[in-house]
Amino acid sequence: MADRLTHLDESGRVRMVDVSEKQITERLAVVGGEIRMAPETIQLVINDQIAKGNVLETARLAGIMAAKRTAELIPATWPARLSSGPPELPGWGFSGSHGTTLN
Repeated sequence: MADRLTHLDESGRVRMVDVSEKQITERLAVVGGEIRMAPETIQLVINDQIAKGNVLETARLAGIMAAKRTAELIPATWPARLSSGPPELPGWGFSGSHGTTLN
């Protein structure tokens, strides 16, 4: 491990790191979340009966947009080339935890 942070110059100022010579590596991001709603609302979401539109597809789109903007949202990050498709949303349940992965 490096003795100093590579994103800081000698005077402690933030800088971008030159990664042009760096080997390409595979990374995996695992995300999770929790949504709480009434069982009746969950059924409306599952059955695509929400008046404003398909909630699950909107959530998938938000996940795709967030992944594509990672370099804009995390300081001093280079854009990442995504190799997988859109995130899959797990099955619904009334308890337990779920997650999804994005390559």
